Amino acid sequence: MDGVVPEVYNRLSNPIFGAVTAMNRLVCCLILGSLVSGLTAQDKPTGPARWESEIQKFETAGRASAAATEAVMFYGSSSARLWNLEESFPGLPTVNRGFGGSRMDDAAYFYDRVVPSSKPRVVVLYEGDNDIAGGRTACQVLADFEALTTKHRVALPDSQLICLSIKYSPSRAKFRLEQEAANALLKARCARDSRLTYCDLATLLLNTNGEPDPKYFMKDMLHLNAEGYAVWSAALRPQLEPHLASPRP
Repeated sequence: MDGVVPEVYNRLSNPIFGAVTAMNRLVCCLILGSLVSGLTAQDKPTGPARWESEIQKFETAGRASAAATEAVMFYGSSSARLWNLEESFPGLPTVNRGFGGSRMDDAAYFYDRVVPSSKPRVVVLYEGDNDIAGGRTACQVLADFEALTTKHRVALPDSQLICLSIKYSPSRAKFRLEQEAANALLKARCARDSRLTYCDLATLLLNTNGEPDPKYFMKDMLHLNAEGYAVWSAALRPQLEPHLASPRP
């Protein structure tokens, strides 16, 4: 036994043995990390399911309050979610149902669960931004918009749907051509239906060179800051007021 302790000490002190031990530990850590990552990836919802908890909150809020009834509902991705509606549209009844990171197909998928129960007079939709950044084409955005409008015509035939243009942001400059194509398709589609309105807010944020002006964006150069939303709100309000002032058909 007396000879074992010095031998163990000598082995631990040996730089070669120490390097091997360290390498073994590193390999074990990498294997464990990959197993944990694999479990996390398997447990993480994908597709529309990733929004389920947020959609359930919208459903609960809709049942708990009648404030959304006859209001203007903002629906869509983070550009809708981050909009301070009370500050931007004083005197107008508004409700926010934006869920950040969503796409047009997500908005179409959850439409029936989120929008009709509140019977909004106007639905303001902002989608398409994340779609194109994620690799979807302008035609796919239009197809998903068509699916959403089909649901809207059935559920809320007397409510106006205002489709906001996809904004051009500095951080997503490489997607500009596809964004412009999608905006052109959405504009043409809305022109064919009096219950749909296309509202071009994207060009309001461009500088004299036709590029998105950084002064309207947060540090991430993707989301709007207060100045950007002020520009959007001033242009959008005149589109909303007539629908709120007139009685339902």
